[in-house]
Amino acid sequence: HIPVIGFPIVALFLAIAYFKNSQELTRVSAWVLVLMVVAGAATFLSGEGAEDVVKQLPDFPEALVDRHEMFAIITVIAAALVGVLTVIALVKTKGGVIPRWMAASLLAGAIAGTVLVTITGMAGGRIRHPEARPGFTLPSPVPR
Repeated sequence: HIPVIGFPIVALFLAIAYFKNSQELTRVSAWVLVLMVVAGAATFLSGEGAEDVVKQLPDFPEALVDRHEMFAIITVIAAALVGVLTVIALVKTKGGVIPRWMAASLLAGAIAGTVLVTITGMAGGRIRHPEARPGFTLPSPVPR
């Protein structure tokens, strides 16, 4: 679940790099963004195994798993696109200056990734955490 933490951190560093016009921080952040995409792909690939485990539970929430899986597919596709475009940007600039428009695009991709991993993570959290589900109420205390 590294991308849930990593994407917002990369987005923050890319924002700092953009506003300070720091080529070094932009380039390092872009490589970390690529690493977050790879970590996201690994997380996605672990999903089927996790689903097999959750299916064994007596209160298996199939609709919540399906919802999480749908968001995960959207997220991994979008993240892959961001990752490919980031690698292209890094290769195209070959250690030279990353244009401001490209830095802004990297930042936008990191922000989009942050939103998507947050939505996907929340959908996943609801599978085993009923308190995160809409409409959850605490059970009444048992009288002593």
